Amino acid sequence: MLALVPIRSFTQGKTRLANELDATERQQLIQVLFWNVLDALKAVPAITDIVVLSKDQSVLNDVKPLGCHVYHETPADNLNSALQDALFANRHRAKTALIIHADIPLANKKALSFFCEHHLEGDLTLLPSHDFQGTNALITDCDNPVNFVFGHSSYPRFLQEAKQAGVTVRTIALPELAFDVDVNSDLVTLQQLGFLS
Repeated sequence: MLALVPIRSFTQGKTRLANELDATERQQLIQVLFWNVLDALKAVPAITDIVVLSKDQSVLNDVKPLGCHVYHETPADNLNSALQDALFANRHRAKTALIIHADIPLANKKALSFFCEHHLEGDLTLLPSHDFQGTNALITDCDNPVNFVFGHSSYPRFLQEAKQAGVTVRTIALPELAFDVDVNSDLVTLQQLGFLS
C-alpha cells in the first residue's frame, strides 16, 4: 500500500490558531504533528512506500533522506488536484493508496494498521473526523480513485462522490485518528496529551 501525506509547509498553515500561538509556535506544532504521522506510517507493515506532497522544497529535502518519495506541488495546485496528480504519478508503486493528513496527533501503528487491514480492494474506505464532517484519511484504488473533495464537509461529499461513481464505501471511525488540530479548542486537548508545554 502506498501512503500519501500532504503538507503545505512547515512555516505556513494553522493560521486559525494565530490567536493562541505565534508563528514560531505554530511552526513547531506543524513539525511535531507531521513527524509523528510519518513515524507512525513507517511502522505499518502494509505500507510499502510513502509520498510526501508539498509546495515547500525544504520539507521535501527533509524527508528524502528517510526514504520517502516526494511530489513537488506547483503554485497552481490545490490540495485535491495535487493529490490526484501525485497518486497518478505514483500509481505504479501499489494497488491501493492511503491518504492521510499531517495533523493527527494520535496517529499510531496500531490504529493505522487496523484501518489498512479493514480495507477491501475496490472500495473507498473513509476515516471521518470526530464530527463526521471532515475526512482525516481514506484508502482508494490507485488506478480508479474517486474524485478527491477534501475541504469543508468532505466526508458527506466523499459519500456522494462514491455513490455517483458506483463505488462501495466503508466507514471506519477510530477515535485516535478522528482527532485533528484545526481550532483553538483543539489546543487544550493537545496540551493534555503532552504535545504542548
